[in-house]
Amino acid sequence: MSLTTALPVQDKVIRHMKTLYCTTITANALRLIRSYEGDVKNGEAIVCHYVHEEPSRDKHGRVVENAFKLYFPNSEAICYSLTGEISHVIQKSA
Repeated sequence: MSLTTALPVQDKVIRHMKTLYCTTITANALRLIRSYEGDVKNGEAIVCHYVHEEPSRDKHGRVVENAFKLYFPNSEAICYSLTGEISHVIQKSA
């Protein structure tokens, strides 16, 4: 008889992969994408191991149309738009 320990679902980290259209990218966004086995070539950004995606919001908390944030395991994020701009998200200090 073997025993298996199962972790609760909320403790499980699910990592995703996505291909994005890319016309411009900041150096820090490219660094972050490459640090998680992704790359940018021929107008496509291959983003690996991101853990969460959400709509991007402006400084007033309103959803920005056609813009999204992808968060990585180190809590850094990139913002991308459907028109191909990708940038690194500057985290607010506490």
